[in-house]
Amino acid sequence: MNARYLLISDPPHGDVDAAAAASHFGLAAAEVRMKANYGLPEIWFAGEDEAKLRDTSAALGAVGFNSVVVAGSDLVEIPGQSPAVSFEFTDAGLSVEGDDSRRVMVYDAPTIGVFCRPRGGALDAKAPAKSITSHFLSSGRMGIGLPSPGSGPGEPGILAFLDFYVRSDTAFLRISIVQEVTSFSLLPASQSPGLSPMQNLVVECENRFENVHVDRRLEDMTLRGPTRVVTEAVAAQPTRTGFSYATEALAGLLGSLSPDLTDISQPDLSSRLAYLTNRSRIS
Repeated sequence: MNARYLLISDPPHGDVDAAAAASHFGLAAAEVRMKANYGLPEIWFAGEDEAKLRDTSAALGAVGFNSVVVAGSDLVEIPGQSPAVSFEFTDAGLSVEGDDSRRVMVYDAPTIGVFCRPRGGALDAKAPAKSITSHFLSSGRMGIGLPSPGSGPGEPGILAFLDFYVRSDTAFLRISIVQEVTSFSLLPASQSPGLSPMQNLVVECENRFENVHVDRRLEDMTLRGPTRVVTEAVAAQPTRTGFSYATEALAGLLGSLSPDLTDISQPDLSSRLAYLTNRSRIS
């Protein structure tokens, strides 16, 4: 199969000329304005012609839209989410304990952090932490972003998480600190009382790591993308079939890249896309 490439939005956007951008999307200007206001990275176009996608990205940039073009294989190679059991700030770095390993993230390592706190994602207080941990770790998808046990209809109970993406010459790691799954017992005591433990962890990491970029676009994220009305396809542009979350087109695209991506949760996918749009921001 030929290589696939993805054009991913990178909000916030600039001063968008909706009328000029409409022809690129095959959308009405009003739909383009909705797209410009959507704050989460999402896949806009996909195709085998990398040069055409880069031309489209440049054209969109000229009318106010920020985007990046990546290889589909870049999305596939991102490790799945694996919740940490506990963590501790040490002199050497952030020491993170997993089920069967302990890793130390040194403070000068180039690091991308993605903080996700889905709107309406409060955990059911009656669900014991042990059962939540078992639920998440027994999931074939490693479960982050799935409904918590005991949450009622219309209240997904999505858990907040902080993903760390760390790449070295020998490894590419994704380390996840997850609300009510990871123990926060060793979080330093001198924290802001107005913030949650997860928010305090983010601030602590920003203060301690020398080369970190924390993406907060998924904080208070809404789990539904904007409604779109697709108009007539535009000739000579990459085909857009509506890659918003939970569409058949997105499922088909992700499944064609890797079967492991077929059933990915929206927070998990959004975290991966956020990482891909941030890679160039760290050295």
